[in-house]
Amino acid sequence: MKEGQVIKEIESDGVVFRFRYSRWSDAPAYVDMCNVLHREQVMAYHAATDFSLGIERLSRFMLGLETGKLAHVVIETEGRIVGEGAIQTGTAPMTGTLGIKIIGACRRRGLGEQMMSILEEEAHKLGLQRIFLVVWGLNEAAYRMYLKVGYREVGRITKWFEKEDEAGNVVLSDRVDMIKEIAGA
Repeated sequence: MKEGQVIKEIESDGVVFRFRYSRWSDAPAYVDMCNVLHREQVMAYHAATDFSLGIERLSRFMLGLETGKLAHVVIETEGRIVGEGAIQTGTAPMTGTLGIKIIGACRRRGLGEQMMSILEEEAHKLGLQRIFLVVWGLNEAAYRMYLKVGYREVGRITKWFEKEDEAGNVVLSDRVDMIKEIAGA
């Protein structure tokens, strides 16, 4: 059983970040992280997460982890969950779908690149040869990071998503589809 198993620890600016598989007892900290991401207007969480919804999400991840259909990795520091990443088998042959989220206070520390590397290793374990992801055009930092680690844009739908910025103005974002062929799978 992988539940809670530590995959890697790194130090950044004197803070230790632990990458590990999720576990059932993560529920309260997981819900807190989801709500931080919602307040930060991360486009993955469009509404606040109550405990029931958090448990529902975590349950899907835990079931997938137990059945070998996906990997769910959290980033933990000082007793808090500050990020997550998942890779799961997709509907296309040998293709997985990937997603990561990291709270604002912990971005720009190399955690995203570390998570991508870990999830690519998990993709190998799942027998995948290609990874697909979606990023919002407004998330320029994530887009650049995905390019840096070898993803290529394969599609773009302009003005796909609408949200309000801090000033209450409506902002439109493209949906950007990206793929990476992974070696050695």
